[in-house]
Amino acid sequence: MQHFYELFQFVILSYFFSLLLKTRAQLLTVYILLIVLPVFLLSRYLIDPNLFFEYNHLEPYLTTMPLIVYSSMHLYNNLGEKSDFYYGNIGLLFYLFTSTFIFLIYRLYVVLDIDDKIGDVMTIINITLQYIKFGFFFYQWKLIYFNKNELN
Repeated sequence: MQHFYELFQFVILSYFFSLLLKTRAQLLTVYILLIVLPVFLLSRYLIDPNLFFEYNHLEPYLTTMPLIVYSSMHLYNNLGEKSDFYYGNIGLLFYLFTSTFIFLIYRLYVVLDIDDKIGDVMTIINITLQYIKFGFFFYQWKLIYFNKNELN
């Protein structure tokens, strides 16, 4: 299921950022990666179907790093002006960056065969980061919902 989640998240958020990004070069980057990355990942599974039944460390990084770049580009595009989905974008950027960093550290602990309790701590940190991300999302939702009511 992890493979489907990663690919679905990448496709949906790439589409979302394609609606937010402004310049032609940024949109071209999104569209090229939206085609090339899923084709690359799916071709890996066609070549070696056993990869589908293993946890793939490359896939989360390949699908998360472009999203971090898209989110950063959106923030950069809107410096000094009011931004659509500002808090949602901040929450997403914060979570994707920190969770990717946590997974990198966790992989290092697994390779070095360090204490198992580290995995429990990192899981708790990741869950806490999820709650922080959802806090940003709910705040963004509140801003959108109440601004819509004020206009009516």
